[in-house]
Amino acid sequence: MGEKAKNIIVYSVMVIIITLFLVSIFVGKTMPEDTSNDVSKVNTTSNQPVRAYKGRTEETKGTTTDPNVIQENHEQQEIETPDPDTLKEPKSFYRKYFSDEQIKQSKKVAKQFATNYYAFNGDRPTQHIKNARAYMTDKMYQKLVEKTPKPTATIYKKQIVSAEVYEPYEPSKEYFVWKVRITGDIYNSKGKKTKQEIVNYTLKMKQTEETFQVRNYMLNVLHH
Repeated sequence: MGEKAKNIIVYSVMVIIITLFLVSIFVGKTMPEDTSNDVSKVNTTSNQPVRAYKGRTEETKGTTTDPNVIQENHEQQEIETPDPDTLKEPKSFYRKYFSDEQIKQSKKVAKQFATNYYAFNGDRPTQHIKNARAYMTDKMYQKLVEKTPKPTATIYKKQIVSAEVYEPYEPSKEYFVWKVRITGDIYNSKGKKTKQEIVNYTLKMKQTEETFQVRNYMLNVLHH
């Protein structure tokens, strides 16, 4: 084979190789992209944030209660109060602003009101109010008479066991406020003692020309 024939064969092979290479590149660009093995694109969706919904009780837990909504708790409240046994000779706040006689009279009236008013009797539902009549203002008396409590089968009668009077935590220098803690026994409609309770009366006093009277009160049940 001559030299010229050899050169023609070599050139022909080179042309074929180049042509095949170009064809392969063209075909690769025109074929649809296969994403079946593309891990990063498959996981893109799983990396998106997911909205998690909670139940209403969990969602609102710890949130601030609307201050305009009234909340009522009818369960017994354990309220810390001074032990009357340690307050027989208290360092009186009232001595800075009132005379000893005023303190003595107002304190006596507070105790008389609380002990008379507490002693409820289902046979005579208004008697305890009448018994405390002399120790309260006319306005307060009318309010109590209009809202006379009714006896129940479980709470039919109350009897005083003990009563102690002491100053409140934040007394006023303009008028007397006394705390009266009463321990009392409760009886049912059959006359059987069912339980003992401890209550606190917070009494706001009003001075008259001759003495003092209770003009308002608040009751807290400490134990029953």
